[in-house]
Order: sequence, then structure tokens, then C-alpha cells
Amino acid sequence: MKIHHLRLYCRKLLQVRNFYAKVLGLEVQSESDQHCSFKIGYSLLEFRKHKDARPYHFAINIPTNQIDQAKTWLEERTTLLPFEGDPLIDFSAWDAVAMYFYDPDQNIVEFIARQPLNTEVWGNFGPEMLLGISEIGTPTTDMEKTIQSLAPSGIDKFSGSREVFYAAGDHEGLFIIVDQEKKKWFPVDDPIYPMPFEAQLTIKNKDYNIRYDDEVFTGI
Repeated sequence: MKIHHLRLYCRKLLQVRNFYAKVLGLEVQSESDQHCSFKIGYSLLEFRKHKDARPYHFAINIPTNQIDQAKTWLEERTTLLPFEGDPLIDFSAWDAVAMYFYDPDQNIVEFIARQPLNTEVWGNFGPEMLLGISEIGTPTTDMEKTIQSLAPSGIDKFSGSREVFYAAGDHEGLFIIVDQEKKKWFPVDDPIYPMPFEAQLTIKNKDYNIRYDDEVFTGI
């Protein structure tokens, strides 16, 4: 699954805009007093202002040979969120290494290097090394209802179970479906809140414009 455009909502639009543009150095694609969007590899990340927005979790793929360089680069710009004292977190079951940080709206952002993709890129790490958005957290109180709403797309299970944590997709793009009453966001144990999002994506060579709201996916 490839995520081409992800639209999220935020409360602190100006602070969010400045963080991604000035701190992380992402290229601004469009902006107004109600939205801003940034180029992240093959993806477009968009934020729209909403007074009731709650934090999201999303992940960005980085080259498999740039883990240490990415860590150093991020530590020069923001504070990493460690797990058990270590800012580099090994997901051996996924053959991946990740690091996490907050943006100004308390979204939990993840940089993750997934070894099965074999995406080596040489050169100094910077915003141009970001490959694309690869995960979006999808809270629900009804795991089965949410998972079933994905069925028409034929998207495959990647990891987890249908009770608490279920990842659907592949190394390039995942929906992280979690029971918001039984789980908190890793690695900081922040409460999980349901928030809508929209995305343009490709699943098994078919293009979709989807929306997630009220615990179901529509547009599939």
C-alpha cells in the first residue's frame, strides 16, 4: 500500500507549519490560514486547522542505511522519545528500527527504517532522505467493525490480532488499527483518541480516496 496524500487535523496550525518547514526543513507545497502541506518523498502531508483536533500517530519511512544519521539529525532539531532509555527502538518482528518525536500538536511522529524494503540512499541525511508516509494510527472501540470496513479493498493483514492491535498493509504503507480502550500510543503511553483523516492511496494497483471516521473506512 502506498500513501500518496494524508490529510490530518491540528489545533496549532502556525506552530505545526513552522516545525515542519523550519525545524525539519520540509518543502511547503501549499498553505493558507486554514491549512498547510509538505512534500515527504512520494507523499504529501497536509494539516487542516480544527479547534477540536486530538493527536495522531503516523510514521515516515527512511533509508535502511541511514538510521544513525537520522538519529543524529533529529537530535539536533528536537527531542526523541525513548523506550526503556533508548531512542532507537528495535522492532525485530518487523525487521525494522524506529525513533519517535512529538510535533507541536503532540502528534507522535515516527521515522522508521524497514530492512525488507532495502532502501539504501547515500549522502548526508536531510529532509530529501524521507521516502514517504508509511503508517497512520487508526483508533477504534470496535476492532471487528473497523477491520471489516477494509475488506472491500482486499488489503492484507500484516501483524497483530483482531482484539487489540492489528496492522493492515505492508512495509510501504500500514493502517495501525488499535483498540483505544485497551492500548495507548507507543512509546510514551499517551491516551489514544479517535480522529478522522483522509488519504489518497494505492492498494494492489488500485487508487482510492478514503476517509476514516466513526470507526469505519469509506471510499473503498
